Amino acid sequence: MLAAHTLTWDLHYLYDLFPFARAGGMRDTDVSADRTSFSVQGLDMHLDVVLAGLRRWVREGTYDDAAASFVRAMRRAAKRGQDQGLLTDTWRTALFGRSHPYVQAGIIRHANSALTIDDAARFRAAHYTPDNATLVIAGRFDPVLADRWIDYLFADWRGHAETSQPPPVAPQPASIASIDDVAMLQVRVALPASAAGRPERLVAAAMLNEIAHDVRFRLSASYAFDAQLSETRLASFYVMGGWVDAARSAAVVKLVRDRVQELRTDGLAAACAFVIARARVLTQLRSQVGSAGSLAERVDPLCNRVLLAVARPRLSPVES
Repeated sequence: MLAAHTLTWDLHYLYDLFPFARAGGMRDTDVSADRTSFSVQGLDMHLDVVLAGLRRWVREGTYDDAAASFVRAMRRAAKRGQDQGLLTDTWRTALFGRSHPYVQAGIIRHANSALTIDDAARFRAAHYTPDNATLVIAGRFDPVLADRWIDYLFADWRGHAETSQPPPVAPQPASIASIDDVAMLQVRVALPASAAGRPERLVAAAMLNEIAHDVRFRLSASYAFDAQLSETRLASFYVMGGWVDAARSAAVVKLVRDRVQELRTDGLAAACAFVIARARVLTQLRSQVGSAGSLAERVDPLCNRVLLAVARPRLSPVES
């Protein structure tokens, strides 16, 4: 987080910063458990300027004195403890296993209080390298021209990422609860996804989502209870949950349990649910064209490493 969010434009390259700003270029950084995404956006007519901005930011970026304020902000956030501490740690431990790095990934209170800008620079040198990166360009553009600009700006980028061997995911059955005097409570259930391909997982998630909707339609216990496929590079889960009437929480859990069991034991019910879910997934996939930015976001979860995304949302037709 420190290495990504404090990386800034080196002022030695102001002659590229000004055209990028005049072209309406925008930058964004996202850090997840698996990857860091640096994205820049601009009009397709300024493809060269946008790509040059990405190069200056990621390849020639630097850390200045302003980065120290981010370190202080991290330390202040670590003291607030607003992430439901024990509940969050127990949930992640059940999903991934006690020794897995995902258990603490992205949680500020677990950050080393002794982190410095030098640590960020070392992390960047070890991981922000061309063999550890995927470049995505989404929008309306000339692919041949884009290839020429990519070669011009990035072909001479050198460096090799440090290898890492995270421990295997070791999920374990667990029941986690936090007692509170509330009218509505949040229920979440996670089920490990099988080793099937992504299409099969999407259909299975849609089948579970139909079960989740029964919490509303059959029990009238919630206005928002659904299921979705949660994907990470090392593990994927079906996560079902939402806010339910506290007085009906036992009935909600029982309904979910019984319907999941029905899919396992009743072939006809499973077949019907599969046909309906498959049709819905196909409809959703056909309708997900959207903007250039949304296309880049759809590619993002499929990349295993540092993602450099360039999206230019000017016109809706998509050529690549």
